Order: sequence, then C-alpha cells, then structure tokens
Amino acid sequence: MIPYVMWMLLFVVFPIVLIVYYSFRDIDGNFTLANYKIFFSSTYVLMTLYSFWYAFFNYINMFSD
Repeated sequence: MIPYVMWMLLFVVFPIVLIVYYSFRDIDGNFTLANYKIFFSSTYVLMTLYSFWYAFFNYINMFSD
C-alpha cells in the first residue's frame, strides 16, 4: 500500500499541484489571473472542446463493432 501511495503522490498528485500553482503565476512569479483570461478568450477553449469531443468519440467508437 505504501509504495502505491508514494508513487501516486510523486507522479500524479505533485505534478497536478505544480501545474495549478504555476498557472496562477506570471513570468516574474507574481500572482495573476491573466493566464486564465487569455485561455478563456481565445482559441484555446475551442481546441480543448475539440480534444474532449475527439476523446469521447474514440471512447464510443471503442464499443462499436
């Protein structure tokens, strides 16, 4: 049990926490919401939706014969 928990913390939880932490920082390390403003006001949202749609389509296609 302990090796599994250590592995999950090191390779799953810690990287996600770092991504969230750095997403709220600018190039100088100051707190900012500008990164999210850019993300939600550009084509990144469209690309993200296409990515989810593609993943959903492939998941559904996996069960068809």
